[in-house]
Amino acid sequence: MTDFLERVNNRHSLLDIPTGTGRMLVHLLGFKFDRLSAADFSDAMLSLCQTKYRDENIHFTKQDIYHTSFDDKAFSCLLSSRFLFHSDEQNRVFKEYSRIISPGGFLIADTLSWSPRTWTRVFSTRLGGQLYTNSEQSVVQLARNHDFSILGVKSLLILPSFFYNFMPQPMLNFFIWLEHYWPDRWMTKRMWLFQKNN
Repeated sequence: MTDFLERVNNRHSLLDIPTGTGRMLVHLLGFKFDRLSAADFSDAMLSLCQTKYRDENIHFTKQDIYHTSFDDKAFSCLLSSRFLFHSDEQNRVFKEYSRIISPGGFLIADTLSWSPRTWTRVFSTRLGGQLYTNSEQSVVQLARNHDFSILGVKSLLILPSFFYNFMPQPMLNFFIWLEHYWPDRWMTKRMWLFQKNN
């Protein structure tokens, strides 16, 4: 994500949606956008963020990601982390992204290539709900359908991110090292950098 944010050459306005616990905001503040906004549909998440970042100049709003109240072309950059693989209406999401990102603006989002939670209903029920995976071609089609160009893609994580939460540090370090040699097609996640066409 850092590599992609450094490629964003328009630092006018950034939206983090859904912001969740605001885990990305501390990092995003360092990029010095003129205006930083964060949105989520959960009142509890927004309350937590507003408490955590009360001394920072961040504009928080409650938003439905499928139909936000933002003006057309409101943002020069949009970050949508850990959301697309929870949505079974990705075309609706991209339609809204396309509406609120200015021409020449940037979108950074991630997708899942594979997950055990998609293999059986038992896994999805016990591990937190249904997930949706994307092939590279499906993301290319989403971009094409909604007037985005793909500027970059990075494959990461050998195992689903859930497992990394429970690894002892030496094992975690090993998997991070192994990622440098692991084939991209076997990674579980992809991070994408899109640009809105003029």
